[in-house]
Amino acid sequence: MSYPGAKPLKLGTLFLSAFLLCACEGDTGSAGSAGPAGPPGPAGPAGPSGGVPVVSAETINTEVTSVIIPAGGGAPTVELRLTNDLNQGLTGLPAANIRFIVAQLTPGSAGGSSAWQSYITRGSAGIPDAQATTETATAGTYVDNGDGTYTYTFSQALTDYPAGPVFDANKTHRVGIEIRTNSGGFLPENIPANNAPYDFLPTGGAPTFTRAIVDNDTCNACHDNLELHGEARFDTGYCVQCHNPYSIDGDTVNEPWGGSVDMVVMIHKIHHGINLANGYQVIGFGGNLHDYSNIVFPQDVRNCQTCHEESDTNTPDASNWRLVANRNSCGACHDDIDWENGGHNGVSFFDDTQCLDCHGPDATVNNGDVQTPVAHEIPEAVAAQAFEYQVVSVTNGGPGQMPTASIRVLNPTDPNYATDPESTAYDINDPAGPFQTGGARLRMDIAWTSAEIGNLDTNDDLMRSPTSGAPFDPISIDFKTGATNDGSNTFSKASTTAIPTGATGSGLAILEGRPQVDIDGSLESIAVAANGIAFAITDTTAQDRRQVVDIDKCNDCHKNLSLHGDNRSGNTEVCSTCH
Repeated sequence: MSYPGAKPLKLGTLFLSAFLLCACEGDTGSAGSAGPAGPPGPAGPAGPSGGVPVVSAETINTEVTSVIIPAGGGAPTVELRLTNDLNQGLTGLPAANIRFIVAQLTPGSAGGSSAWQSYITRGSAGIPDAQATTETATAGTYVDNGDGTYTYTFSQALTDYPAGPVFDANKTHRVGIEIRTNSGGFLPENIPANNAPYDFLPTGGAPTFTRAIVDNDTCNACHDNLELHGEARFDTGYCVQCHNPYSIDGDTVNEPWGGSVDMVVMIHKIHHGINLANGYQVIGFGGNLHDYSNIVFPQDVRNCQTCHEESDTNTPDASNWRLVANRNSCGACHDDIDWENGGHNGVSFFDDTQCLDCHGPDATVNNGDVQTPVAHEIPEAVAAQAFEYQVVSVTNGGPGQMPTASIRVLNPTDPNYATDPESTAYDINDPAGPFQTGGARLRMDIAWTSAEIGNLDTNDDLMRSPTSGAPFDPISIDFKTGATNDGSNTFSKASTTAIPTGATGSGLAILEGRPQVDIDGSLESIAVAANGIAFAITDTTAQDRRQVVDIDKCNDCHKNLSLHGDNRSGNTEVCSTCH
């Protein structure tokens, strides 16, 4: 059935709805208040590593943060951190490029020295377990934590290494690390990395027994930067983990030194070099022959304290050189002594128990003259302490004038020196004194100008031929003869040569020379530090020469740099007057 009015009704409804919708549309209202915070979302994926690639580093700073040895001497686990100079963690060092060593320190007995002994060993020239060695991290369990920290567990328990020491949890232990980025094709060059020797007690706590005798800085004062065994071993604390009494060079085991590469023996022999009766050789890294028999130590070999610095807080055991005496350490230099067959004062020594009876700090044998430090005293160096040169003044030092210099030589060992130093001055004219012997010398060198010493003579006043061998020599005043004493042992003398008329600026006057004193019945020349002052030539006020070289840097190697027959010593300015 159809309803004629149905369709118009629906259309009317639609029109009405549209009208109503249009009538309701208006401006947007203000925003409502914020709703409450929702619950935390799920954790996102892990972020990138906090480290940077090890290949980006110029140096690798290695730090051991902990070592744990399981009870009874199990396999040690080492925690370490590698950083660059910006303290960013270094990631990505392969196991094949890092090595580890662990050693135990045993106190000395029966007069012998304390000594490290490595748990890990290898053969040498067919002799099994002849040398300490390292363990590459591929041997154990090595984990790169991705942030610059690493974990390494040694390949086996300490008690399982075949030739190591008997494990003692109460003895000091040391772990050392060696990084070689240039091995195995990882990088073409080695990135320098410290060896980070780390001392600890397996039972926990800080070690109380130590063996720290020589510091890296002491070695590097002369050697600049020791880089040994392929530029991967830098720290003396690492060296001794292999170079100890338990390591020998199998190729030289039949030589007089028995193939020893113990640090005590090896370093003493290398520095004693040309003075050794039997020489010293090592078939070293890479199978290369190293012959140290002709090495010349650049100072007196009796200067034990050059290496053994007791004032260094980093080497609390540096005094061992004078407090611990035994055949191993002393015989390293004194290598012509047959200890067992009466070679030392007709007495046979089969152990070290009696060494300190003669050579110890309280020994009275020969009035104490063979105590180790006394026996190694250098008489010339002791005698030099009694001389101090002073230039008092230089007058009449203008262009064309004959300069007059006044000098003194004082005695700092005189008890009056502290309160009245001038009263200790020597009479240099005394015929029986140290400056009037045939080989003595006391001379003033005058150079110009202090701004740039060249001893130039623009007006040819000195009439020095360029071929004379001395065209740029300083003016010299010999105080050995003709000096006038003012009554207080201040001596004056005028030059017989004038300052050149073309000289300007300031001059430099240096007193140098060598007294001679009786040492054990013979006259010996004594090296005394030169001293000097600047004096005005045309300057209103004397201008000192620039200081660009520190004599202490020279003496790091040479102890007391002394040249030209002990005449020119202890002062680089005396060198510049000619050079």
